[in-house]
Amino acid sequence: MGDDYEEFRRGVFSKTGCLITADGSEDHLIKPEGLGAEYKVPPPTPITLDTPQIPPVPAGEDPSDDLTEANEEEEEEEEEEEETDYHRDRNYKHEFVGRRITVHYDNSGWETGVVKYYNINMKKLRVVFPDDSDDYIQLDEMDGLEVKWA
Repeated sequence: MGDDYEEFRRGVFSKTGCLITADGSEDHLIKPEGLGAEYKVPPPTPITLDTPQIPPVPAGEDPSDDLTEANEEEEEEEEEEEETDYHRDRNYKHEFVGRRITVHYDNSGWETGVVKYYNINMKKLRVVFPDDSDDYIQLDEMDGLEVKWA
């Protein structure tokens, strides 16, 4: 990385196109190996800074409806992100890890599983059942009616 090799480094980067300007003024310095002397670098793509045209709103339609739907979709995506079970958020030393828990499901009745860890970001316990299915239970769901300690 010394100064002795500065010209060599610049030459190599110029030859591959890494140090070339966006306007194409130094394209003649690009000389990739294996493509032959007849190879010419394509001209730069013109950049336009035109403002996109927004179509007029038809009579009787409310454009704020579209914004509301877009905002709702963004909120749903954020909620999904919050529900991601990242390994870094898992607490295997939580006081409930290893305890058996019984949960009542409408479709299958009572199921008993074991708490594997507590996800501190989701604020939920991960419970694994004998059939290898799992569920995430919030601590406030431990009401003794639908979710209780086994």
